[in-house]
Amino acid sequence: MRLISNTAKEISIKELDGTISASANGVQIVFNKKDGTLHSVKNSKGEISITGGAVPAGSTAQITDTKWGKDEDGNFRFEILGDNYPERIIWKFHRTGLLQIEASPLQKKMEGIDYIGISFDYPEDKCIGVRWMGRGPYRVWRNRIKGSNFGVWEKQYNNTVTGETFNNLIYPEFKGYHGNLYWARLKTTETPFTIISETPNLYFQLFRPKEPEHASSKVSPLFPMGNLSFLYEIPAIGTKFKEPSKLGPKSQKGFYSGRPGDENYPIKLWLDFRAEN
Repeated sequence: MRLISNTAKEISIKELDGTISASANGVQIVFNKKDGTLHSVKNSKGEISITGGAVPAGSTAQITDTKWGKDEDGNFRFEILGDNYPERIIWKFHRTGLLQIEASPLQKKMEGIDYIGISFDYPEDKCIGVRWMGRGPYRVWRNRIKGSNFGVWEKQYNNTVTGETFNNLIYPEFKGYHGNLYWARLKTTETPFTIISETPNLYFQLFRPKEPEHASSKVSPLFPMGNLSFLYEIPAIGTKFKEPSKLGPKSQKGFYSGRPGDENYPIKLWLDFRAEN
């Protein structure tokens, strides 16, 4: 994995009716001008189908303003302001071809949180595997963190549904929430790409597991609408007989008190779409 590059070229900007594109070092990022979400991504080898982000996961926010331009270092900057979390999202496309995003930290009091953070979309049928640094190799829930260990892990795509996939059981399950993300490299039928987190204790949602057909809803926690998410909180899982709320303190929904003077971590990510990343 290589973040530092000696090839820092000028960024080319092209503005159309509904989009604005920034290109440098073999990478083109196209943003939706109205809401600042990713419209398309391309490198020297072709399209990378990540779109639709960053959007709030677990909150509803209306866009109040967007603005863009180059900063003093010649990097392209796109800022999105909203009336709820995240109140500010800043994209920065560097001349090296690296894309950086920062979503403002939680600021207002929140209760009953199932999940909260930001989401993107990537087609599940184009993903063939993942290698990541964080807790693994198994997925986690809010009340099932201790069973995973910190390290560098790798697994291939599968759609295992425990209790139903009798003829093709592949473990660890591929899809779900993963804890303490440092970085993840998605292996795809397109160019693989890497996401690096600067935010401590961040959860990474990798698609949505298929719900067991005959299972109780108590063991089917909620997931964001997006299928690649970066979250401060995730839901707990229940049992066949009990809702998560009946299983103790670690199984309760999340909350944020929003005390004056608190300094919290924003979600900071680096996205490396370069063909040689």
